[in-house]
Amino acid sequence: MGALIGLRTLLDPGAAGAEMGSMMTSTNPEEIQEVILRVKPSVVLVSVKVQGEATVLCGEKSSNTVSLPSRGETGTGFVVHPDGYIATNAHVAGPAKGALSNQELEDLGREAVVAACGDALAGLSPKTREARIKALSQRPENRRGLRAARQVQVAFQDGKTLRAAVLASNPPVIRARTGTTGNARGVPDDVAILKVERRDLVAAPLGRVAAQIGDQLFVIGFPGVVLAHEMLSTRSRVAPSVTVGRVSGFKLDLADQEVIQTDASITWGNSGGPAFSTRGEVIGVATFLSIGREGMEVQGFNFLIPVGRVATLAATVGLVPTADSAIGRQWAAAVSAFFAERHDAAIAGLTEILRADPTFPDARRLLAAAQARPARGSAEWGNWMREMQEGGMSSSQMK
Repeated sequence: MGALIGLRTLLDPGAAGAEMGSMMTSTNPEEIQEVILRVKPSVVLVSVKVQGEATVLCGEKSSNTVSLPSRGETGTGFVVHPDGYIATNAHVAGPAKGALSNQELEDLGREAVVAACGDALAGLSPKTREARIKALSQRPENRRGLRAARQVQVAFQDGKTLRAAVLASNPPVIRARTGTTGNARGVPDDVAILKVERRDLVAAPLGRVAAQIGDQLFVIGFPGVVLAHEMLSTRSRVAPSVTVGRVSGFKLDLADQEVIQTDASITWGNSGGPAFSTRGEVIGVATFLSIGREGMEVQGFNFLIPVGRVATLAATVGLVPTADSAIGRQWAAAVSAFFAERHDAAIAGLTEILRADPTFPDARRLLAAAQARPARGSAEWGNWMREMQEGGMSSSQMK
């Protein structure tokens, strides 16, 4: 069995060109740390809330107006253009232009009936009650009385949270399969393109080389099990997580389109997150995982959408993804200088970055590390590397 990542509710609980092209492809831990630090600022937290109210006719004459229970989820996204364009999963962001899907409307209609028609439903047998709820939720006047809206927000690692518009969205194939022929209808990419009003961001470069079995990769994202973990401080919960694995296969989805299989751990909340090669290029987008017979996640058998389909969807809105930006070049150069132990150059570059954007959290931490001038591979160096990964966003960004 399979499951899309992130469909559970989480409310109540070129670098550009030249810089990225020069990245090492070795699996040396320090080189991997350098690549992770370069691309980490491009990864964002995507949160979606659906709220509204409904006027429900429970009988022939009387109607009740109720507020709908707030519902939502979180996922991951990544900047694909420095002018505020972001890629994520369609099943996270929802349909283009912020519309609600038919399934969401059905679910909300049912919730509205339950909230508004408690007296009319009282005393009915479970089977009769369910049939009555379904009938009431499908009444045309009750469907017209449903007023709900989706709000998509993007939280950046520097503390800024912005409303996002859904420019394009291709739904996943899971509900598109037909009965007799076994063919799938529609475009099943499970990719969406978002837009926020922000410029000169650090963007992630899309891969130019096709992935191969055995290639090492790492996934950066905001897994829901960490965001909601009661044993972690709120500061640590909202720091992005990195999981490492390899390309373990290539499969076909229900529409006979290729997906990449990986043994890197991903779970709900990783939806829409990037999987990077050791060059620091996005090779795939986390989309669905595997579920065992007992309904539990089976790690080691997770799937990615090849990154080329992100570029294909972006083209439908006239967007050509690029990682080239002033801040991206400055950041890549500063990180390279630090890892080459050219501390004076790193300090100068990071000071310039912070002069333009004092909220850049990784730049603040890396500047402190450069000023300490640790020897590469030393215990002090290791302590600074851990410090780079411990900081997160404020808990207010989850609201």
